Amino acid sequence: MTAKSRTSATKLFGSLKALPLTLMAMIFTRAELVLLDLELARERLANQLIWLLVALFSIGLGVILLVILIVIASWETQRLGALSVLTGLFLFSGFFVSWAALHKIRNSPPLFHSSYAESIREADPTVFSESDGSAEIVPAGAKS
Repeated sequence: MTAKSRTSATKLFGSLKALPLTLMAMIFTRAELVLLDLELARERLANQLIWLLVALFSIGLGVILLVILIVIASWETQRLGALSVLTGLFLFSGFFVSWAALHKIRNSPPLFHSSYAESIREADPTVFSESDGSAEIVPAGAKS
């Protein structure tokens, strides 16, 4: 056996010894990406629920004030202006916050988006031609 073939055999066995560690590192990286995606999805859901609760509160208060406005409209005209401004303010803010929340829901990235992008990046490194890796991968069926 020559020195060159011994060196090749040593490199092969070294690679085979490192293979389980490499596979474990890949599994841990995938698990970290999935956990990060779940955390981001949880935070996004909590944020969207807060916006929706604010919207529901504003619309509910606007409806109550609208009822009071209709009742007072038949009495005095001094309070009518203030009540109508407050009613309009709460109704406008409720509808605006509802629209903003729905816009955020429609434009949010799909679940496990970064895991999918990382899988594509590892599978085909030529997908990202820029040196900074800022190209975005959009899964099939996702809105861009």
